[in-house]
Amino acid sequence: MPTSATDATSVIPKPKEGSDDLPNSTERTQTLVRAVLGLLLAANLVAAIIAFHLIGESPADLDAQLTTPRRFPRRATDLNQTKSLARNMDLSREQAIYFCPPT
Repeated sequence: MPTSATDATSVIPKPKEGSDDLPNSTERTQTLVRAVLGLLLAANLVAAIIAFHLIGESPADLDAQLTTPRRFPRRATDLNQTKSLARNMDLSREQAIYFCPPT
């Protein structure tokens, strides 16, 4: 057991003079950081491909989409409801004479 401060420092191994070896933990950290950055770059490229539709949609496909008539089922349903309400209002105006005759 070391008895003084000089004995305690003599127990710690000193690196060799002129040694360029990095400690093992630093090499692992650098490798891990590079792997994470590479993974983030790959994920970013995949997201860009998906966002900008680089796969699939050719100009011919886009032209075909523009020329085909689109159907709007929600709009058609809303229009049918509006027509039905208008018919009911017209019918109620016609039948109002029987329930509330003019005085």
